[in-house]
Amino acid sequence: MTMRKDFKSPTSGKKLQEDGKEHPVERTAAGALGRRSFLQAGGLSLAAAALSGCQKPFEKAIPYLIQPEEIVPGVANWYASTCGGCPASCGILARTREGRPVKLEGNDLDTRTGGGLCAVGQATVWSLYDSERLKGPVAGGKAVSWDEADKLIWEKLLELDRAGKEIRLLTGTIVSPAASRAVETFLSSFSKARHVSYDPVSASAIREAYRITHGRAMLPSYRFDRAALIVSFDADFLGTWLSPVEFTHQYTSGRRLGDGNTAMSRHVQLESRLSLTGANADQRICIATSDQFPALLRLAGQLARLAGAESDSQLFPDEAGPADDRLRGTLAELAGQLWAARGKSLVACGSNETRVQLLAAYINHLLGGEGNTLDLERPSACRQGDEAGLAGFIEDMNAGKVGALIVWGVNPAYSYPEVELFTDAMKRVELTVSLNGWKDETAELADCLCPDHHYLEAWGDSEPSPGCYTLRQPAIRPLFDTRHAVESLLAWTGRKVEAYDYLRDFWREQVFPKQSEFPDFEKFWESVLRNGVCRVSGETAAGIAPAGFSREAFSQALQSCLDSGISATEADSGIQLDLYQPVSMQDGSCANIPWLQELPDPISKVTWDNVALLAPSTASGLGLRDGDIVRVSRGTVQIELPVALQPGQHERVVSIALGYGRTRAGRAGSVVGVNAYRLVELDQGTFRYSGARVLLEPAGGRVELARTQTHDRLENRPLVWDLSLNSYLEHHAGQQRDKVHQKITLWEAHEHKEHRWAMGLDLNLCTGCAACVIACQAENNIPTVGRQEVQRRREMHWLRIDRYYTGPEEEPSVLFQPIMCSQCDNAPCETVCPTLAAVHSSDGLNMQVYNRCIGTRYCENNCPFKVRRFNWFNYNKTREFENLVLNPDVTVRSRGVMEKCTFCVQRIQEKKILARNERRPVADGEIRPACAQSCPAGAIVFGDLKDPESRISRLFKDSRHFRLLTELNIEPAVAYLSKVRNKA
Repeated sequence: MTMRKDFKSPTSGKKLQEDGKEHPVERTAAGALGRRSFLQAGGLSLAAAALSGCQKPFEKAIPYLIQPEEIVPGVANWYASTCGGCPASCGILARTREGRPVKLEGNDLDTRTGGGLCAVGQATVWSLYDSERLKGPVAGGKAVSWDEADKLIWEKLLELDRAGKEIRLLTGTIVSPAASRAVETFLSSFSKARHVSYDPVSASAIREAYRITHGRAMLPSYRFDRAALIVSFDADFLGTWLSPVEFTHQYTSGRRLGDGNTAMSRHVQLESRLSLTGANADQRICIATSDQFPALLRLAGQLARLAGAESDSQLFPDEAGPADDRLRGTLAELAGQLWAARGKSLVACGSNETRVQLLAAYINHLLGGEGNTLDLERPSACRQGDEAGLAGFIEDMNAGKVGALIVWGVNPAYSYPEVELFTDAMKRVELTVSLNGWKDETAELADCLCPDHHYLEAWGDSEPSPGCYTLRQPAIRPLFDTRHAVESLLAWTGRKVEAYDYLRDFWREQVFPKQSEFPDFEKFWESVLRNGVCRVSGETAAGIAPAGFSREAFSQALQSCLDSGISATEADSGIQLDLYQPVSMQDGSCANIPWLQELPDPISKVTWDNVALLAPSTASGLGLRDGDIVRVSRGTVQIELPVALQPGQHERVVSIALGYGRTRAGRAGSVVGVNAYRLVELDQGTFRYSGARVLLEPAGGRVELARTQTHDRLENRPLVWDLSLNSYLEHHAGQQRDKVHQKITLWEAHEHKEHRWAMGLDLNLCTGCAACVIACQAENNIPTVGRQEVQRRREMHWLRIDRYYTGPEEEPSVLFQPIMCSQCDNAPCETVCPTLAAVHSSDGLNMQVYNRCIGTRYCENNCPFKVRRFNWFNYNKTREFENLVLNPDVTVRSRGVMEKCTFCVQRIQEKKILARNERRPVADGEIRPACAQSCPAGAIVFGDLKDPESRISRLFKDSRHFRLLTELNIEPAVAYLSKVRNKA
């Protein structure tokens, strides 16, 4: 593909200084103050504005001398690629404008994700333009050329190899088969070189459990779409566990109702913290982290008896199980339901304890999940870290055996639990090299910095499961003097090769022979470049099939656990720790993306911080309130952070999010929250994130949490409707339709001759994952405002997700409801705007004309949905390089202007123009706003109500359909379908 060389942005004019803050003064082409700037300046000081002089802003535009044929100014180009936000490697489409990526969306051709993309994946486009990325190679604290860096490193590696020193390559999970071969080539060039893989949030216990039971360390591919009954023990598979976009797509495929479908899967969640997955469960059971092993032991014993496996029954004594009689009864019911659904049931477990995962593997084997709801022939490659190997590697460094350390894609100086142990050992190594793109905590300690490309600048591939390939192609030329890590590794073996050539040769040799559709490699390569994904079938793709389940190996391993003194009941009255990945930060590698820092946690609604989640009863017993600082101690390790009261939290568990507390993340991510990785335990070769006993005590002090929602209850207001599956099947859902009110109105009816755009949201599919929030933010240039402004309730998101609790505080049910501008036909905001900045379009959209708005905020006050946002500052004027991420199709709003959701009017106009040019009507589903396009669950429908056959018209006629505040006669164009729970 051809890429343009560089991008030049206009330089800004002079600015008016007032009280140490910058206020841009807008001027007309003649240089006079414009009407809007006159009013703005007059509010500050008319005299100061007049004395500033009437000077035309200086601008410089650099046109194309020879315009690339594939680039048309104002028209987007799309590149199929692979997301680099996490090892799940979802297929993406990168939209570029005039040579720069501005938006990432899911690839519809990736059948794993169905075109969805998570919040973190979409936000990674911002990191491409992070001005704190490394600009080029550094050696000894000084910038050097790549030739100088290569000479220094290669000569040192050869010297160390001749001296018998060990060389270690420390990476995260590598899902790229081409990169894996490059690693093998690098290691084979030295006599004592080894590769160590490390994941900050590990799934090594699952791999170890299957090594014991099936003779092969692997991570099964979970198939939630094939399960009629899902039982999850603390696996947040809709939030952050393993591959959440893939799992969300699978999960919601079994929960779609309507259009003749009445079947729906059932989901039971057992957990200590109210997770995103638990919030969506049909039945949620709150258990302590220490109860997981006894509960699974009890469940396994009951299933073994139902299966007639008498030889296994001796492993499960009758007294085994949790001490809670109520939980024992629930487990007995679950055992019966699972056995009745065998072959179509799935038990998932999020623990990183081998003994717990052994029981989960055994239960799935008894239920006939292997080959049905578990795919063992095509295991997942998304978590391959080996923390036991890393611990041994640190011992080797301390012993002086390691002469060179090369770090690529991981940051153990931040995320390793015993960080001082790692950093002290790293200082003993003669040569340390970092390939990371930022000067993070680990790179800060390295001798040489050889920054890798951002993944949107690089060629690459991935194989998330055998036979499933995705290709990564650059959407822009490298912005800085960086180099592909594969090129660096090969250069240090004496091989000078371009990453593109290396990748093509690998695909020609390894992937092309496995397919039969294309006889010619060039056509195959072009097809994969265009589609971004490739699936091959047959024995060559299936890999080596694992051996069958070994009951003997399982029995020996489980008996060893029981003989070692591990209790089968584990009743404990102490406070237990639960560490988890938040939806926004995940493992902390994307901490410097302000979009993610300001993304509210789906449950707690806290931004810009991590907190200690406590049950209200526990906090009361300790004399703690919301926002009080608490000290959490595990042995000699202590951290202090604010308390957040969380309904649904187990009273003996404190939950803390990982991913915060970075010290070298950058301007947005450094010194935000505290580093909870220090509380992780290395237990029997695996990281243990939950179950440790901790001490809680007030530390004194208090902070105001930056929350976006502070009221959690519906207070008997009919805002969100939910019902049971039985009620739905008995046609009781018809009671949830819009209430018919007598319409007495002062408004004249709007006539929509051609289109009436509307949106529908199925609350039975919406998981609250917030992917739509980031999609909207990236598409519409919505700024971040920072912690203090969020505390003042001034966040700018056009789309928010309200979260409500129903039921008792100890066991609440959760309802999610995305709220955006409802594009009301009788819009209250339009009638109060004195400048006609809020007006109605012929297509039924409530439009905001920014250059008419003078910021009275009358419309904000009159909006019943509270979705209008006011620009208190010029948010997008502070970091010029980062502003390259802004979408040129959407106006950047200035200080003093109101803004709100537009249904992505720029996308509507684009498709209308395309249809007009092709002399055809706009097809149903052709227009997809950013929120609808990226939703992993497919919960958002957009279309034209003037088309009676459209999906949106059918949704408005569905028996579960309801709209908000219809009693106000505002005629909103946003409708919802009721939440349905499949209760036992």
